[in-house]
Amino acid sequence: MRKQILLLIPFVVMFSFSNCENEDLDPQEQTNNVNNKQNSSDEPKKEDQQNTNNKETDNGTNPKNTNNEKNVSGNINGYSYVDLGLKSGLMWATVNIGSTKAEYLGSYFSWGETKPKERYSTLDAKWMISTGSNAYYSPTYSKYVYSDGLKTLLIEDDAASVNWGSPWRIPTSKEQKELVEACDWIWVENYNGTGVNGAYGTSKNNANTIFFPAAGRRYDSACNFVGDIGQYWSASVYSTQDAYYLTIGKYDVNANTVNNTLPRHMGMTIRAVSDNIN
Repeated sequence: MRKQILLLIPFVVMFSFSNCENEDLDPQEQTNNVNNKQNSSDEPKKEDQQNTNNKETDNGTNPKNTNNEKNVSGNINGYSYVDLGLKSGLMWATVNIGSTKAEYLGSYFSWGETKPKERYSTLDAKWMISTGSNAYYSPTYSKYVYSDGLKTLLIEDDAASVNWGSPWRIPTSKEQKELVEACDWIWVENYNGTGVNGAYGTSKNNANTIFFPAAGRRYDSACNFVGDIGQYWSASVYSTQDAYYLTIGKYDVNANTVNNTLPRHMGMTIRAVSDNIN
């Protein structure tokens, strides 16, 4: 088992396309169904797999029994959060949007969209105005572009706010970075005996904990990298085509952090935050 410092995040939307985000599945069954769909020939090779020759064996850092986890501090609108003692005062949700348990993968969203869908391609992307071959290879959008000056998702385009209700929202890339730096992280395989891999963080401030499952991502109709990485959208736009996201992964921690960018049409999971616990 390799130790790493990583991470990088509404009435629950429950859709089941390719069994990627159905929270009613047993976690291991869910992961197996997704893994069977990870060999899409259309997936862009933008993210290289890291060298795994020096993977460590389990040295006791993998939590075998987390019944005493300090990972729930309260709830907002019926969704639980954990107080990690962050300087910003942000409260982080304990589960992904579209799930009810920390180990469930949850739903996948294109950036700026508020519902899961069957296909995650430029041809189905919201605000996409390109036509012909440009629509597929070099999409142009009508919102969150240089001309409108929008740098962060508005509430009506925020999947956390729309599905869980205010004050839940998607964190910015800066807020994801704060979370990463505020916790000590280890990579966990078979979290709590569920068969799910992911990143397990313990706050440096108050020892409260949080878990992010490695839900991979969706491209077109395929699911990719489940069990190896998790990719979580931020609310921050990067360019007229891309947005920032957080990656958790079991390989090279230096390659799996914040300030990564990918095209908006990709399907990623979301971990919400709240500024207000009242």
